[in-house]
Amino acid sequence: KNLFLNEKLTLGELADECKVSVHQLSEYLNRYESKNFAYFINKERIKYFLNLMETQKKTNVTTAALQSGFNSLSVFNSWFKKIKGTSPKKYISDNLTFKH
Repeated sequence: KNLFLNEKLTLGELADECKVSVHQLSEYLNRYESKNFAYFINKERIKYFLNLMETQKKTNVTTAALQSGFNSLSVFNSWFKKIKGTSPKKYISDNLTFKH
């Protein structure tokens, strides 16, 4: 299930889906993934976004970002830069096979 596509997903909802307590999920993310909930979820959203950009040739950045679970383009841009170290436009230009 791509629960991360829900822009309002909470730690509690994810914990319920995984059938663990909020504390257990938070501890797992911090200890084994070395990430907090927000970073973990937004990293999954960025992966999904990049897949959309690679596979759907007519998709633009804004549409793909919103389809990936981000609730605004500014939030998307901020997380993209934090996770990938560059802007979405530069990353797409430098890394994707199909250039938009």
